[in-house]
Amino acid sequence: MEVEDGSLTTGSCLYFSQKNAEYYPFSHFVFDIILLVFLFLSYASWWRNESTNQEVKWGKFALVSKERGSAFSWKEGEKISHLSDVMTTIPEYISPVRLIDKKIVTGKQTVERDDLDNEANQALGATFTKETGQSVDFRSGAFQLLKGKHLSAKGQIMIHESLVRKNKLSVGDKLTLSNFQMTESGAKEMTFDIVGIFSGKKEETFTGMSSDLSENQVFLHYEDASQLLI
Repeated sequence: MEVEDGSLTTGSCLYFSQKNAEYYPFSHFVFDIILLVFLFLSYASWWRNESTNQEVKWGKFALVSKERGSAFSWKEGEKISHLSDVMTTIPEYISPVRLIDKKIVTGKQTVERDDLDNEANQALGATFTKETGQSVDFRSGAFQLLKGKHLSAKGQIMIHESLVRKNKLSVGDKLTLSNFQMTESGAKEMTFDIVGIFSGKKEETFTGMSSDLSENQVFLHYEDASQLLI
């Protein structure tokens, strides 16, 4: 049997030669059944191992300090990059942001809340990262780049195709966002250039906010987080 990676599973091809079915020994029949069961279990074990390896390959995790009980700073985390098994370390920060003068994508919610104001209903889920092409959401295939390119500099944004259709946007257009931290001068706003449009659906956790939906996810450069959110 040839599997997806081009390798052959040992003993996966069986050929039976039977001259006369009427005189086929029962003991041979039992042996054939046992052999088939063994091969099936061997293939199932291989498939399970492949699935596990795939999860590890695309996996991600967060490190928390035992002393402080909080996440490591990026400077501290850079030390991990010197480990022999680490190919690269990419910082990522996730936070809701507010969409200005445009419409969010609406959809079914398993959680309903009556404590949210109109501004919260304009929330997008923003992932701030340095390399969207290396993001688990894209490498796993949950999201796929449709048009444009991945982020390469500050001031850029990638948005979902559903948000594009909802607001009749395209690559090269601009999108204005704000944080949710109200000050005396109001929330901080920033305008970004749309450089990429993606499609797809990832696993969603519903909290009753519009930012829960995959269609309302956006990607921004990691260094823009300090400018927009603080």
